[in-house]
Amino acid sequence: MPCSARSTWTWRAQDDALDGLLWPFVRSAVELLTSEDLERVRECAAVDCAWLFVDASHNRSRRWCDMKSFGNREKAHRHYARHHAP
Repeated sequence: MPCSARSTWTWRAQDDALDGLLWPFVRSAVELLTSEDLERVRECAAVDCAWLFVDASHNRSRRWCDMKSFGNREKAHRHYARHHAP
């Protein structure tokens, strides 16, 4: 008899159970860890950030979890260092 590699998750949430708030996060993490997108998970390149993100860019070259804050700041630092070097 062939064995199926696919599993399904079910749980019975109680409306007043505090740990029920975590289940959507747990389920999302399990879905990511068992998906093809796992190879696209990266750690933010900012020195003071350790967030993980899924690199959905076409050429898989994204470096920061948020370009508006970390990416822009890193690029501004490099620009300043180039133009104000002794």
